[in-house]
Amino acid sequence: MAVASRVYIHESQPPYKRVCQLTTATAIKRGWRMHDIVDGSFSVTRTDPAFTTFGQGPLLALGNAVVIESPYLPPWVGFVQAPDWVLTSPTVSVPLKDAARVLAERLTPKGFNVSGSSGGIFRRLFVEVELRNPMYIYPCAAPEPGPSLSLELSSVKLFDALNTLADNAGMEWWLEPVVSPAGIAFTVYWSSQKGSDKSGEIVLRDGERGNLLDGSYCQDDANIATAVRVVGGSAGGGGFATRPSALASLIASKGQLGQDETTVPDTIAPVTTEQRARIEPYLNPATSREVQVVRGTTTDESTLAARASNSLDRQYRGPEEMSAVIAITDPLLPSIALGDVITIEAQGLGPSGISKAFRVSEIAPDDEKVTLRGRADGGLLKPVGIVGIVKDMQADVRDLQRV
Repeated sequence: MAVASRVYIHESQPPYKRVCQLTTATAIKRGWRMHDIVDGSFSVTRTDPAFTTFGQGPLLALGNAVVIESPYLPPWVGFVQAPDWVLTSPTVSVPLKDAARVLAERLTPKGFNVSGSSGGIFRRLFVEVELRNPMYIYPCAAPEPGPSLSLELSSVKLFDALNTLADNAGMEWWLEPVVSPAGIAFTVYWSSQKGSDKSGEIVLRDGERGNLLDGSYCQDDANIATAVRVVGGSAGGGGFATRPSALASLIASKGQLGQDETTVPDTIAPVTTEQRARIEPYLNPATSREVQVVRGTTTDESTLAARASNSLDRQYRGPEEMSAVIAITDPLLPSIALGDVITIEAQGLGPSGISKAFRVSEIAPDDEKVTLRGRADGGLLKPVGIVGIVKDMQADVRDLQRV
């Protein structure tokens, strides 16, 4: 059964006071994904009653805030992009940018090098950005301290800086809006983990008495690697022979390392026969490979070591990608949030059915159903690979091939 979402237009400037509701909005799209941006859209008829009072142009002006509410989901907030006006169409299509995209439109200061607790760095990022270009999105009052780090975050998007900080600290951040007719308040939170373990209380089942409309399960070994080399440094650094390094045991999954990895063949970073003998029991030889991780211009060895340690803590054997589709009216849905761990019990998934807990990393609704996507733990891998922690490197990554 379809559930009508409510679309509200708010002013474009803080405190973003509510202007009106669009009662003929259809084709509503929005969603939520961990550490990511999910834009939205909707269509509205030209005869919507609100246009009679306020006019089409003012209500659909660029930058107006839009709130989409549903009885079973949290509010989603975006901002009007360029509406698509077609002369012969009775409706207007309105694209919306996710409020989180504002974080990608602000840059950190040039030469921004920072040290301290990850929670302190988190707050300082917002202070520095807000001073130069206010965005009225604020950090939480009491972020978790987290590990101490030294990072170089010069002239990067705040959104990317937050993800870099989270990757290095092994922490998580997320944006939450609080909505009322009086306005919208945006807060970004920082914690060791968003969500909670609800695997015992939220169980989605297939079959006649179940609530699972559809689902998927896929175990993927393709990203398991035999070794990782964490590399940092500054442009113009010395030759590789002069660079100090420290080795630590690690095995890693390429899919968990973010956007800064580059896969390289074994011939560039060879694994010895003895090392491979230790690795083989834990790997599928057909899919194992080396992974090169380049960490920008970071030169602090403790930061690089923390990056390696955090990677070790987060690597899994055979990550299991899962999804579950339930009705938008499912009474369990209001209790499910990003980061929560829930359980799927389905006889029709896997070779002999599955009963697995997975962590929700994406929520994608439509008018009738909601798709929950995430990953189940395939089991922590043992630290049997090799990590090279190199403090200095030249800007030309091709120089790594001469190691």
